[in-house]
Amino acid sequence: MDYKQLLTLLLGAVGALGAIFLKEAVQVAMQRRTIAWQLFGYMQTYKAQIMRIPGILPAWNKIKEQEASLAKAYQAGAATFEQEYAKHTSQRTEIRELIRERVVEMLATPTGLGPSLGNSIILAGTRRQLSKAHDLMIESKVFISDRDAALLGPRAAIHVIKFRTSWIGVLSALETLLAITEQDGVHKPEVSTVLVDALVRNGEEALVAVAYLEGISEEMTRKTMISMLRDTW
Repeated sequence: MDYKQLLTLLLGAVGALGAIFLKEAVQVAMQRRTIAWQLFGYMQTYKAQIMRIPGILPAWNKIKEQEASLAKAYQAGAATFEQEYAKHTSQRTEIRELIRERVVEMLATPTGLGPSLGNSIILAGTRRQLSKAHDLMIESKVFISDRDAALLGPRAAIHVIKFRTSWIGVLSALETLLAITEQDGVHKPEVSTVLVDALVRNGEEALVAVAYLEGISEEMTRKTMISMLRDTW
């Protein structure tokens, strides 16, 4: 085999490998774009559900303000970001109190979960719905999977996992509250305190994750296929 034939074979092999790589990269880029739009749709849905909770808007506005200030501080440098992050951490107490006030308000009725849930049939039906929502979230049937989120990058993956775990915590606490109400008709203060703490902690984490994921999904859906393809490299 002479030099020219060897070179032709090498170039052909390199070209074939390049074509395979390009095909795989295009498929990954298309998959990332599809997942980005799925995430965007889920975020709009969950945000709408959360915003229907009376009194939650102040907590949401505070979280969005913190998100914007942290992003601005990050661009200004490490020292500025550290100062802003310390301030952000101290303000989380204020957000938790806003959520706690709303939860306590919901529990300050004869049934502990609002007058509309006084009927045992409604209680049982609502608890079943929460249980189903809990299972669907775990199975990634009402939200993107952790594996899909990983294709969008570490920032998206981290907040998807945070949202999923915290939202499951919210659903579990609510389901337990309903189970106690359905059985006893009243809430034991010591039990309610523990469950309220769980609702507040997980509710805050869920709100923060939604705020970040809303921005991430909007950013990714604005990317072109060329940009998505470049990101895969």
